[in-house]
Amino acid sequence: MVSDGRVIVRLVCHRDVPSDTRQIGELVLRQLGHQSAKSLGNELVDKSEQTRESLPPTLRGKKLEELAQKFAEENFDAKQRQLNRGWITKRFTKGKVAWQTQTQTTISSPLIADGKLLAMANNGNSLLMISTDPKAYTSLGRATVKAQWVPSPSIVNGKLVLRMKDKVKAWALTL
Repeated sequence: MVSDGRVIVRLVCHRDVPSDTRQIGELVLRQLGHQSAKSLGNELVDKSEQTRESLPPTLRGKKLEELAQKFAEENFDAKQRQLNRGWITKRFTKGKVAWQTQTQTTISSPLIADGKLLAMANNGNSLLMISTDPKAYTSLGRATVKAQWVPSPSIVNGKLVLRMKDKVKAWALTL
């Protein structure tokens, strides 16, 4: 994916075995132009997070950009402003965490459709359906699909489609 002139790479490694051909370390990220908030120090990162969490959820667009610019001018030195102005603006667009839960998921991209989050769990054996209501975590269901290898779910013509080991399967989704 390309965003703001940067390439975002998603790697999937099926084993935790380092390899020269599939390892992206700090050097590669620096060469790609990635900037980390580490250079700001914990105190400044904490302050930016407190500011971000205090923002009203309706603050968007130009007003949000102006607030991020003001924060950078008041808290960053010239070099930090040059390196992190875009980071702070993007970071301020992130809202508060509404709810968080842990589940046994693995290498799979979740899918959001019709107010439901669909994610694979238990190494592709289960499909989870979770409400996207920000007020509370609500499990809407769990199905055994035995995909056997954690594909990313997709929706096609109103059906959930999963790539299996040697075939493609589709399910109608109903509550």
